[in-house]
Amino acid sequence: YFQKMVQAMKLTPSEYVLTGLKDAHGEKTPEDLFEEAHWWHARYVVPLGAQACQAFLGNRERLATIHGRFYQLPRLRSDAELVPLFHPSVIATNMNMKKSTWVDMQKIMKGLEKS
Repeated sequence: YFQKMVQAMKLTPSEYVLTGLKDAHGEKTPEDLFEEAHWWHARYVVPLGAQACQAFLGNRERLATIHGRFYQLPRLRSDAELVPLFHPSVIATNMNMKKSTWVDMQKIMKGLEKS
C-alpha cells in the first residue's frame, strides 16, 4: 500500500527515502532517525504509524489526534517539517483512515508543489 501512496503523491524514486525503525544493528535511536533525515536533506519527514511518530516526537500522543499536522522540530533542519501519517497497513483496512490520510497527503503534495 505504501507504493500506492507514493504514486498518488506523484513522487519519483529520487524524491523520497523509505527507512525503517530497525536496521541490521537493531532498533534505531531517535538520534539515528534525525541524523538520517538530516543526511537525506529531507523537506518533510513523514513517520508512518504511531511507533515511528513516537520515535520522533518522544511522546505518546494519539496518532488519531496529531496526524497530518506539521511540526517544526529543533532537531530537524530549519526548513524541514515532520508530518505524521497512519501506517499503510492500517490505512489499507480502514476506509475512514484512507480518506483522512489522502487529505493529509495532499497537504504535503501542496508543499512539494505536486498538487
